[in-house]
Amino acid sequence: MRREANVIKTSTTEIWLEGEHILWAKILPDTELNEEEFESCFNVYKQLCAEKKRVQIIDARALFRLTEKAKNTALFTAPLILSPQL
Repeated sequence: MRREANVIKTSTTEIWLEGEHILWAKILPDTELNEEEFESCFNVYKQLCAEKKRVQIIDARALFRLTEKAKNTALFTAPLILSPQL
């Protein structure tokens, strides 16, 4: 994993592009991902992807908590946000 200089940080993640085709998202340790935080991450994804398909690698090795609402947001929103052609 090679870090690019242009890392966008949210309160729970670090998100960056590797080259032009790979989107990395690293979940920070000891954080809680809630619905609002997922929305913040999705906004960064949209900004970096600019309506183009990208391989996404999510580094979720850190210990974190995921709220029930966040699970539903990820399940039902992520495919629509990350696949603009649907």
